[in-house]
Amino acid sequence: ISGTQTLNATYLPGVLSDISGKYEEFEWELIENNYENIQDKLKSGYFDIVIGPKRNISTEKLKEEIECIDFFQVPVNLYTAVDYLKDRDSITWTELEKEKVIMFDVRSYAHLKTYSGYDLQLKDIEISNNLSSTLARVEDKFASLISAIYVRKIIKAYDVREIAIVEPSIRLTICLYIKKQTAQQIPAELIELLTTSLREKVSRNVAIENVD
Repeated sequence: ISGTQTLNATYLPGVLSDISGKYEEFEWELIENNYENIQDKLKSGYFDIVIGPKRNISTEKLKEEIECIDFFQVPVNLYTAVDYLKDRDSITWTELEKEKVIMFDVRSYAHLKTYSGYDLQLKDIEISNNLSSTLARVEDKFASLISAIYVRKIIKAYDVREIAIVEPSIRLTICLYIKKQTAQQIPAELIELLTTSLREKVSRNVAIENVD
């Protein structure tokens, strides 16, 4: 099982703890991954399950093999040094065009544009593969981080604060990807336990919207 690096660093370890040992025929391992090429890695069997922001399944062939189960939405916010933009509780995407920002996934920017239907024009974007070093750089005012809100769980260790991004406010749909063949081998009760565990853990820190 794998997810985005923010989910891997926050909630998925606890989810694996909840499901481990429930069914003796399954053993679980959390694999670090940069969320690139996840669909191909699922197809090849490198992962059995991936959890993270919804992405369009890239080809018709993959659509025949991979299932995407939507289960909640979370907002996308900005994370800055505590004394940067300190008079602001929100910022618009237009204002962010002037800011240096960091994202965790090379596809995140294009995905946000598609998701929002808004012509985002961010000009200074860096892609990072390391959560802790990114938050340290935000703390030092090197740049601000655009991330789904579940990063909130770990920013307490840094001098970093959260600012709402508005006009538009964007909510990411978090989904579970699984090969249809794999889904036939895993009890539905186990998948339900996994998704329920993640919902409960995220909702302790974040206001989520369930997706039916």
